[in-house]
Amino acid sequence: MYVELVPRWLWQEVAIPQSGEVIVDPSNFANTTPYPMRLHWLSICGKAAVSGAPYDELSGGVTRRFNVEVGITGYSDVNLVPMVGSAFFCARRVIQKDYNGAGSAAHSANVFIPRALRIPKDGGLVVEIQNISNPDDYTVAKSVYGGYLPIFQPSIVAQGYHDESKIPGFLAGRIPETLLGGGPQRFNCSDLLNQGREDFIITSVNVDSTTATPGYLDVQAEEVPTLNKTAWRINPVTGIQWMPQPDPIPTGCIAPFTRTYDANDEGPKVYEFPKNVVLTPRQRLGVKFTDQSSSAQTIYVCLHGELEVR
Repeated sequence: MYVELVPRWLWQEVAIPQSGEVIVDPSNFANTTPYPMRLHWLSICGKAAVSGAPYDELSGGVTRRFNVEVGITGYSDVNLVPMVGSAFFCARRVIQKDYNGAGSAAHSANVFIPRALRIPKDGGLVVEIQNISNPDDYTVAKSVYGGYLPIFQPSIVAQGYHDESKIPGFLAGRIPETLLGGGPQRFNCSDLLNQGREDFIITSVNVDSTTATPGYLDVQAEEVPTLNKTAWRINPVTGIQWMPQPDPIPTGCIAPFTRTYDANDEGPKVYEFPKNVVLTPRQRLGVKFTDQSSSAQTIYVCLHGELEVR
């Protein structure tokens, strides 16, 4: 029987109360399809809220500030005892991105895909982006740069090749106007469609959001490590959706292995599941967070896997 592996990302914004605990709604991490879902990783990003010592600095990011427990319905917990987040979410690999603090404020990030993706003839990508930055994060910028908030001009590039001829190619799109706050904005670009005579095989996906005006460098450098200021929703034109939820997913959650200059280790964190961990239909993944820092934290959590479509 032919099996097609379809990527899937599921996510949720989680508010952990001060010195409290929260259980992520398991319905958000449920396999609601009729197909088994191979689990690859669980990712987290967010801006840490500082509090009293030893949590009075940003070092370690959000994961250092809570304990985590993970379990799958019908089975034992993944970790049998609560574990500090920075130890649990510890990836075995990273994708190092160049960062020149003197002349660049790029937000380029690699969306990690476990294998090549096939886009059929007359198929393509439907891409949405949302600016989810908090205006309160830019108090210094507003005073220095005359009240302006960072302005994003996003782009996406899916690299690959044509299936039969093996000729390299791209599916790419860009929003030329400024992207301010508000709801998601869809890319209106014919270059995201495969209008050729062959299927297109995607081998890598890169997303980028950069400032439109020089001068925002100090602010952008601060937000580069966390990758939590923009959110993306990427789906094929036809077939099973990769990101089925209506809201875009923060960049750090879909690109958790991307690393730029990050002296405080604030960047996205990820836990990689062992091989052959599967959510069968109607099974759910449960996650519990317990705050240790006496300061409320808001984080973004994302589960990534592949559906075994038969």
